[in-house]
Amino acid sequence: MKSKVLVIALAAVAVVAGAEAQDSPLFVEALPDRVQARLQVKTRAAANAAQSHEFAVQYFMFFSKRWPDPVTKPITVAFLGGDRPLRDRVAGTAAEWSKYGALKFDFVDPSTRTYREWTRSDATFKADIRVAFDGVDGPGYWSLVGTDGSDGTVIAPNEASLGLQGFDSKLPLDWQATVFHEFGHALGLLHEHQMPVGGCDQDFKWDDDSGYIPTQDAYGQYIKDSMGHRPGIYTLLAGYPNYWPKDKVDRNMRQLASDSDNYDFSPLDKSSIMKYYFEEKLFRDGKNSHCYSDENLAISPEDQVGIGKWYPKSDSMEFKNIQQQQSTLLNALSKTERARNVQSVQSVK
Repeated sequence: MKSKVLVIALAAVAVVAGAEAQDSPLFVEALPDRVQARLQVKTRAAANAAQSHEFAVQYFMFFSKRWPDPVTKPITVAFLGGDRPLRDRVAGTAAEWSKYGALKFDFVDPSTRTYREWTRSDATFKADIRVAFDGVDGPGYWSLVGTDGSDGTVIAPNEASLGLQGFDSKLPLDWQATVFHEFGHALGLLHEHQMPVGGCDQDFKWDDDSGYIPTQDAYGQYIKDSMGHRPGIYTLLAGYPNYWPKDKVDRNMRQLASDSDNYDFSPLDKSSIMKYYFEEKLFRDGKNSHCYSDENLAISPEDQVGIGKWYPKSDSMEFKNIQQQQSTLLNALSKTERARNVQSVQSVK
């Protein structure tokens, strides 16, 4: 059985609800733009390194984002805000991932014997994953993928790497599923709908109905027109509350391109916690779409298999093979970055 996709995601979270005035608006939340821009620089560097070593770009990024040995060196987590009961809930829920792979989250500061904390004035990383509830770094729910959470070229020590905006005011009904999902990203898991093969591209209703006349409600959401014609995803996301141009929609919603067999992923898993709920109106064939499912609230059996495969026990042959490949690819990236820096200096001269 193949595992879930475990690659760097240029998208963070897609939380989708209804798109009409009488329903909830269509929300699609992504990484903060400034973080996205930094990631694009790294993506280009990764492409150069991967090509020079005959690895697929996505395969390269797949290994480079995995936490190397999160048992010997547990993944540290720190909070900004939130009271003790809230932190207990988040920590206890996130810890479920450790049941399915050789990994540990470390929430406790040994000097204080209480939850680790970070601040907006930090000059060094207080933790691998920094959770915030205030939405300052980016609205809604989102997470950087894998080791990007503590990569100084992507994120600063005084910035959150995982956002749970509003949890400290009122927990949403599906808060546990949200925590599972975001910590899944933090471990390296990608959105299910962006699977490079068998994703949801062919199912989504990207374009407006023929003859659709752009119609908005009082909030600026695009809704069906007077003739009953409906907007497509591009139009929906161009309105309230996202206001996204087409290229940003593509980056966050489209399947990842793949010209390689080096990916490792299962067939589309409708039950995956990494698949958000999309209302039937967003699909060309409604509930008959192969991507349509009810809301997923738990870590699925396929999710468990994927984490177990990519975080095996350190005394296993699987672990040694993964470590060797990851080391080779990270060295390739390091050499590529050094070469790029030399070229930059020479060009200045």
